[in-house]
Amino acid sequence: MEDFLNRGKEILKILINNGFEAYFIGEAVRNKILEKPINEIEINTSATPDAIRGIFDFTKVSETLEGNIRIVYHSYPFVISTFRLEESKDKRTPNKIHYSKNLLDDLASRDFTIHAFAMSHSGKLTDAYNGFDDIRKRRIQTIGNPKIRFRENPVRIVRALRLISELKFK
Repeated sequence: MEDFLNRGKEILKILINNGFEAYFIGEAVRNKILEKPINEIEINTSATPDAIRGIFDFTKVSETLEGNIRIVYHSYPFVISTFRLEESKDKRTPNKIHYSKNLLDDLASRDFTIHAFAMSHSGKLTDAYNGFDDIRKRRIQTIGNPKIRFRENPVRIVRALRLISELKFK
């Protein structure tokens, strides 16, 4: 796990050295806090997909859904996404996605508070939705009104049940 995170820190530093903000985000940060295995690391950055492809042209780069970039760096898989601001959603698909220069815009679009963390290469946490407190209390909580968030994307209900089961949360 430590080598995976160290390679991720190298990616963060590459992005930062190219003039962009960059953070570990989501499940990898949650699992680091919980001291659980990390299977994939997502990186969130102010760099656009085109900039990411240009910076990492020395390694395998492929695009996934919604403009996320998947790279393989020293044999480890990483997903790099650009900060985004989503307009109203219709079930699982946002009507419009706008790139943002603001990390907090992106954190607001996350599903649960325990996934709305960002961690810098030095380990500093950004916790805009009190996800750390929810981890401490072992609870799953949506960002915003649960009725609205589950109506936006009903799959979140299944994801919440999976997290409750896997993490032994309530």
